[in-house]
Amino acid sequence: ILAGTNFVLHSAGWLEGGLASCYEKFMMDIDQLGMTQKFSEGVDLSENGQAMDAIRQVGPGSHYLGCDHTQANFQTAFYRSNIADNNSYEQWLAEGE
Repeated sequence: ILAGTNFVLHSAGWLEGGLASCYEKFMMDIDQLGMTQKFSEGVDLSENGQAMDAIRQVGPGSHYLGCDHTQANFQTAFYRSNIADNNSYEQWLAEGE
C-alpha cells in the first residue's frame, strides 16, 4: 500500500500455496483486508477530518469525548474488527470467560 499498489492478490483462507483452505484463516485474512482498506483511504484532510472547530471549542486541558464532532465521527474514524475482542481482561473474566 505504501509503495502505491492498486491491486492486492489476497488469497483469503489459502494455506500451502492454495493446496488447502481454512475457514478460520479466511476470517482472519478478511479482517486484515478490512484494516488494509481503512489504511489505504489515507488521512482525511477535509474540514471535518481535521476538526479544527472542535479543537478551538474544547481548548487546552480538556477532552473531546463530549464534543459534538467526536459524537458525530467516532464510529467511522477507526477500523473496528469483526473478530477481535478489544475488551479488558477484567471484563472477559466478569462475562464468564
